Amino acid sequence: MGNLMRMTTATALVLMSIVPAAAQNGSAPVASPSGSPVNADGTRVLTVETPMGDVYDTPVGLVILQKYMPLLVSSPLVKQDHTRRATIHHIGDFMPGFKHEQLAEMDVELRRIPAPPRSIADVPMGEGSK
Repeated sequence: MGNLMRMTTATALVLMSIVPAAAQNGSAPVASPSGSPVNADGTRVLTVETPMGDVYDTPVGLVILQKYMPLLVSSPLVKQDHTRRATIHHIGDFMPGFKHEQLAEMDVELRRIPAPPRSIADVPMGEGSK
C-alpha cells in the first residue's frame, strides 16, 4: 500500500507541475476533430493523440485508461480542465512507470472506438471540466 501511495502522490505532483504549465504556454499537444483519424466509413476514432478527456468520457475508453493508466484515472486531477485537454501521449511522457511500448498497445485498442461528436479541444477553457 505504501508503494501505491507514493506512486499516486508522485503522479499527482508530476501532473500538477507539468500538464498545467504546458497547457498555459500552449505547448501541450491538443487534438482537434479535423485532425482526428477516421475509419473507412468516415467515423472519427480515439487515439493516444486524442485529448484525455475525450477518452475518459467514452465508457470503453475509460476501461482502456484504467488498464494502462490506473494512477491517472484514480487521481482527482483527471477531472481538471488542463489534464482533460492534454493528450494521452503527452501525459504518458510524465507518468511514473509508464512505458512507450504501452502507447502503441493503447493506440491499437483506442482506434477501435468512435470518438465523441464534439471534442473537449473544441470547448473553451473552463467549460469542459466535469
